Amino acid sequence: MNKANIEKALKIEWNDEYSLGDPIIDKQHRTIIEYSKLVFETTEPKEVVRRVLDLYVYTRKHFSSEEQIMRERKFNLLSKHREQHNAIITRLSECMEEIKINPEKAHKLLHEVMSEWIIKHILTEDMKIPKP
Repeated sequence: MNKANIEKALKIEWNDEYSLGDPIIDKQHRTIIEYSKLVFETTEPKEVVRRVLDLYVYTRKHFSSEEQIMRERKFNLLSKHREQHNAIITRLSECMEEIKINPEKAHKLLHEVMSEWIIKHILTEDMKIPKP
């Protein structure tokens, strides 16, 4: 598989299946996917690092916002959900450190994190958040 095909395969796209039915959270999830797409579109090492940092910063803001929404809705699994957010942030932080050392690994590492987050977190855990 050539580089172009690998990069195409690694891209993650928004899918309506990821929609929680909450306009605020859904918009933030779409934005995170857009940030990840910007990383996949970049090959210059310094730009890759910068874009991964942008994704990291936005993801932290999203998690904070999502947790506030859960508090407001008195979500009884907030503590467990926060632990999962912390684990994702830790993994994303580890990826950033790896990418600073070896930027050519960015696409593969980010794909692993995003796939796990979307598949295991949005599609299972976020779906439990009470609707507005």
